[in-house]
Amino acid sequence: MGKSTMMKRSIRMHAEMTGNQAFLNLIPLLQEDVGLMFTKGDLKQVNEEVAKYK
Repeated sequence: MGKSTMMKRSIRMHAEMTGNQAFLNLIPLLQEDVGLMFTKGDLKQVNEEVAKYK
């Protein structure tokens, strides 16, 4: 199972378990080389950290 398939499956499972169908809107966006990152931290710091590894 590929990365995109696993992310899509996880989103579907989360939407089903929580009843929050809004997450299903992410599925069409998961094409090619895309990853998801969730944070409660400062987005500027997260962006800087990710940029180090580009």
